[in-house]
Amino acid sequence: MDMVYFTDSTKDHIQLFDGSTVTEVTDAPRATILKVITNRLVASGIDDVPDQISFSDLLDGETWNINNALRVGGGEGSPIVAIEPWQDNNLVILKRQGIYLMACDPTASTAANFSVLKIHNSIGCVAKNSVAQLGQDVWFLSRNGVMSVQKQIATSQNVVAVPMSQPIQDVVENIRWEHVEKSCAACYNNMYLLAVPINDDIPDTVLTYHYLTGGWTIFSGWNPTCFLEQPYLGTSRLLMGYDDGELREWLDYLRIDQINSTTDYKDQLVGVRIPFELPLFLRWRRTLTAR
Repeated sequence: MDMVYFTDSTKDHIQLFDGSTVTEVTDAPRATILKVITNRLVASGIDDVPDQISFSDLLDGETWNINNALRVGGGEGSPIVAIEPWQDNNLVILKRQGIYLMACDPTASTAANFSVLKIHNSIGCVAKNSVAQLGQDVWFLSRNGVMSVQKQIATSQNVVAVPMSQPIQDVVENIRWEHVEKSCAACYNNMYLLAVPINDDIPDTVLTYHYLTGGWTIFSGWNPTCFLEQPYLGTSRLLMGYDDGELREWLDYLRIDQINSTTDYKDQLVGVRIPFELPLFLRWRRTLTAR
């Protein structure tokens, strides 16, 4: 409704920006996670009630009440790490240990009666920004590797699905798990890009899955702390934010003869706009299928 809502967990309430002024939504809860589904805002990720999800009223991000709050898997002791709107008005809820699917009925007057289905009670998400939708699926980083929600649904609640990152499991095992919450991901141009900390305390390696070919590529030399796909003239551009506040753009849409060697870096596959020369190392991995 022409408003921008945001949260940073340092305020007692969600913030509202109307284009000129930032105000606190005093009705709203404190949160570290904020999404939109079926014309409602969805908030979660607080220490006081770590398994609670709160919804705003329909088409009204400034009105919140107790009838629109639910606890997911209450009593399990596992906090909600990430939430992701999905197809058919479903909301994927990823806990530290556990995956749930909530059916968000857009015709319901309150969210209290939304049905919740447990997908798995032990596989969970380790980094909220690792969640991204790839095609008709949702991928995320778990302690086992990169997991697929659809694949886990098709497997069983009692069986752990094979990670999508199994072909690069040796790289996954070298993730610095004490800093894994800094990982971030994006789906862009039929790719799932996941930045993880391998050789540093910040994400310094990008694990890239190519949806059309089913293979993985590993990029070194990138250090993004967040991704953003930005629509531009009917196409899109991938932007990367860095911990020093710098914003960079992936120049994958330019030809080699369009690159300025003094300000840009590009090889035959990828390019990142940077203020200084930075090497970009590519390492390919192939998987063989026996017939």
